[in-house]
Amino acid sequence: MITRTYTDVTAETVDDILAEIKLDGGTADRQTEADGTETIVATYDDIDPPPIAPSEFPWMPVARGELGVHEGLNSARITEYFTATDAGPQPDSVPWCSAFVNFCMQQCAQTRTRSARARSWLNWGRETAEFVPGCVVVLPRGNDPSAGHVGFFVGFDPAGNVRLLGGNQRDSVSVSTFPNAKDNALGKRILTSLASGATQPPAAGQDNVKELLNQAMTQHGINDNELRAGIAAIAGGESGMVPRSEIGWSHTDPARTKQFFGALSGKSLDEIRALAADDQAFFSTVYANRLGNGDIASGDGFRYRGRGIFQLTGRANYRKYGGMLRPPIDLETNPELANDPKVAVEVAVVYMLDRYPGNGGFPAMKAAVGNSIGPPDANKDQLFAEYRLSHEFNA
Repeated sequence: MITRTYTDVTAETVDDILAEIKLDGGTADRQTEADGTETIVATYDDIDPPPIAPSEFPWMPVARGELGVHEGLNSARITEYFTATDAGPQPDSVPWCSAFVNFCMQQCAQTRTRSARARSWLNWGRETAEFVPGCVVVLPRGNDPSAGHVGFFVGFDPAGNVRLLGGNQRDSVSVSTFPNAKDNALGKRILTSLASGATQPPAAGQDNVKELLNQAMTQHGINDNELRAGIAAIAGGESGMVPRSEIGWSHTDPARTKQFFGALSGKSLDEIRALAADDQAFFSTVYANRLGNGDIASGDGFRYRGRGIFQLTGRANYRKYGGMLRPPIDLETNPELANDPKVAVEVAVVYMLDRYPGNGGFPAMKAAVGNSIGPPDANKDQLFAEYRLSHEFNA
């Protein structure tokens, strides 16, 4: 799957763009901006993403390590991005593309703008004549001279369109194509000199988890390199390859929260907002009487919320997959152990081996874990393409 984002679409050009998307087999998601123009995001399910171009810049491993972070699902991580700016912690409802770029620069000890405004990057570093892999690209947003979007250039798609890895791209850290960026980019910026010092890993503990995941797949006899890359890509898309507990939804628009959880269908937006303010009450409600959990009063929904690199969820799954580990671990009694890196990687492996039918390729692997849609799914496809090319998870 790939996405293409058309910005500043006018009434005169919208029909031609929609016809082009349909002709290429894509679906369109339209959003009207304040100035009357539209942003159109086209999704192509049957097109495989090209690999991210290699880059010498130290912020790119950081950025790639954040692929899959999504509003609602990872609100706390997005709030953390803002701590790299002078704006301080902000909810994910605040535009966060610049906060993401600042975070990536901070993590590898490079100069940053400390501003949450995308156009602040026009005053960072120096302009480069060409699109250089890893350069910071600033795009306009409508007719507002203060608005914009910023991300990292990662190459061109087969049609020659610019691809950016960035935050707040369809509500996530993702790779998206911007068909008009070649002509309307406000800036392509690089640093004249890089700061010395150790560059930090993409996310805390990620490299170690990758090593442990490779070991667990080998321990369980997985020699199929496509399957190994698939497990790794799904883990990267679900958790950024870092074991973590499912985070709260208090900073997410309640209308969006309602779309994620069927248990909230009968509740008003005000009721959802109030419920989301209490993580224990929220998860106990949305996961009640599902996946082996008891009712709301049992608290099972909170106790057995998503954990690990595959976001294992539900009492029955904690019991089942804990029992399949070597040696077995009582995750039902000790659910927090699902975030232990060694346990988390083995849970991911046995979960896939139990649920994947052995054919159907990567789409069937994603379905075995639970299909995601939109940017999270596109990010898994992107990671799968990367891991197949890099061979870093090969047997």
